[in-house]
Amino acid sequence: MILSKPNSLALAVEQKISPLFIAILVDSIVYFKVCVSGDAEIANENHFLENLQAILLFASGMAFLQTTFYVQKGQRLLPCFGALLCLSLILREFDLPYAVVLPDDGYGRNILLGSLWLLLGVLLIRDYKHYLALAVHMLPTRSGVFLVAGGVLVGVASLFDGPVFKSYQLYEELSEMNGYYLLLVSSLSLFFDLPHNRKSPSTIKFMR
Repeated sequence: MILSKPNSLALAVEQKISPLFIAILVDSIVYFKVCVSGDAEIANENHFLENLQAILLFASGMAFLQTTFYVQKGQRLLPCFGALLCLSLILREFDLPYAVVLPDDGYGRNILLGSLWLLLGVLLIRDYKHYLALAVHMLPTRSGVFLVAGGVLVGVASLFDGPVFKSYQLYEELSEMNGYYLLLVSSLSLFFDLPHNRKSPSTIKFMR
C-alpha cells in the first residue's frame, strides 16, 4: 500500500522521533537512580551501564551481519561497515578475554582490526563512485540519521573522558549508551532501508 505524501512524511517523522523518547526515558531513570537515589555504582566501570553498552553493541553487530545476507550484492559493504564498527568499539571499550581470541590485547587487536578495515577500504575504493552515491542517498534515511547521531554522541562522550570535562563519568556513560542505542536503531533500520535480494534489480527503490 502506498501512503499519501502527508501520511508518509508524518510516518517518517514519527519513526525518527519515537526512539528518542525511549532514550530520554531510560536516561531519566538512570539519572534518578544515580543523582537522587544515590546508586552511583551503576555508572562505574564494568557495571550496569557498561554492560548495557556491550549488549547494545553486540546486538547492533548481529543486526548488521544479518542484513548482509538479505540485501543486494552492491549494498553489502554498508552493513559490513556497521558490523566492523561495532566489533572495533567492543574491542576498544570493554575488557574481554583477549588471550582467548587474540594474541594479546595490544598488537593482536590492532592487527586484526587494521587488516579488516584495510580489506573493507580496498573493496570500497574499487567501486568508490557507487558507494559514495549510495552513502549520500542513505544519509537522510532513518538508518543514516541515527548512525550520524550515534556517532556524535559517542564523540561527545569522549569529551567527558578527557581534559575538557573531568569527573563526569555518569554523563560519559550516558552519552555512550545513547550513542550505542542509536547505532542499534540504525542497524535495525538498515535492513528495511536497503533493497533485498527478492526484488529484481529493475524494481529496486530505496526506502526513506
